[in-house]
Amino acid sequence: MATQSFKDDTFVKFFDVADRMRQVVLQTSTNKKTQALIESLTYRQHKAIVAVTLLTENNPVGITLKKLAERLNMTVPATSVLVESMVQNKIFIRVTSQTDRRAVCIKLSDLGMSLMETFRQKMTDFINNIYLDISDDEKAVFRKVITQLHERLFPEDEIQKEN
Repeated sequence: MATQSFKDDTFVKFFDVADRMRQVVLQTSTNKKTQALIESLTYRQHKAIVAVTLLTENNPVGITLKKLAERLNMTVPATSVLVESMVQNKIFIRVTSQTDRRAVCIKLSDLGMSLMETFRQKMTDFINNIYLDISDDEKAVFRKVITQLHERLFPEDEIQKEN
């Protein structure tokens, strides 16, 4: 029995939409300094900001370098270099772990939180604008599907929420 190849382009469109949304939001920052900083960040740095934001929602003291490396699918040494650049840009800060004084945790600095909050607000405004012609039922289905995809891709986030 031959396996039928997947020809649905839904995910191609999904990633295209996500990239376009991110691009539009990043280009509509609140001030020139913030916009210049956001535009100077690499793709991996953007991913790191999002990862640290999501992972510290349930662990506000910060996350380990190893945990961030796993989330970004990078080696610990490469993640360390990435984090160092983010610390130098004052987007991340390092804090001593409360449970192990030898360990260092990473979290967003005040500037990093401000950038993320600006990004979230701009994204919310953008989504609300494109949601205008979409019914409440369709929005609910979309949220449910995205949540299910996220839970399947990042089950460790759901485990942390339960603890």
